[in-house]
Amino acid sequence: MLPLEKLFSSGNPDNSQVSTENQPQNKLFAWKDVFLKKLRPWPEFIDKSRISFPPITGIHTRVSTNLLSYQSNYIIIFVILVIYSIVVNPWLLFGGVFLGFLYSYLFFVRIDPIAFGSVEVGDREKRLILLLGTVLFCIVGSFSSALFWAIGATVTVVGLHAVFMAPPEDNPFVGLIV
Repeated sequence: MLPLEKLFSSGNPDNSQVSTENQPQNKLFAWKDVFLKKLRPWPEFIDKSRISFPPITGIHTRVSTNLLSYQSNYIIIFVILVIYSIVVNPWLLFGGVFLGFLYSYLFFVRIDPIAFGSVEVGDREKRLILLLGTVLFCIVGSFSSALFWAIGATVTVVGLHAVFMAPPEDNPFVGLIV
């Protein structure tokens, strides 16, 4: 039995009833289902008729309610802004595509070890080379500045929306936020 099979086997020697509830893909699918349930309709998200100035004493409640109500929409906005910041930076775009192809080739397409003369490069060395390449890519491609720009733009958009958009009428969080 492979070590990976032992990890997921739940103690069954014949491995006929493998527990799948703790496997990463099942947790991802469960998270996706929760994420999609919390996603609010976009027309409601950008409804101009609900834009208003909150009373000073009600800002905290409005922001908290909107952050809970629209968290999936806010995550999608962040992802869109990250994709935008990568697309407009050619170094990030081409470097990311190149590294993606390199990772795919070295770990999925070419399974055999790479040999340079009598020296064989195994998985450990491939990971080290790719790690150094990724660090170099992040420095040259100014990944941190693109990421911080996306975070700043998201905080600005989300903050303005959370402050000035009246909470939805069918808000499930009413009464929970003080």
